[in-house]
Amino acid sequence: MTAAFLDDRGVLGDHVAAVEDGRYRDRQRRVVAWLHDLQNRGEIVADVDVDALALALSSASIGLLSAARLLGPVDPAHLERAIDTIGRMAETFERS
Repeated sequence: MTAAFLDDRGVLGDHVAAVEDGRYRDRQRRVVAWLHDLQNRGEIVADVDVDALALALSSASIGLLSAARLLGPVDPAHLERAIDTIGRMAETFERS
């Protein structure tokens, strides 16, 4: 996956851009359902809009997949720190 994030066109980006069968919308719906389930079980705070959280997390992933092409080269260590940061932001919605 690191290669996909560091070179979105050469590894995964062209493939993702060509897919038109609805699989990414289906995956998004499953992420939303999963987050709702977590929230219903009390594992995610009640006052977060899980539909918005799913969109934000998916958008972060999409953005990382496009970063090397749009922003210039991204080294693996910087990518790892960015992914860690997204995880830390998402943790703020977990119930302790």
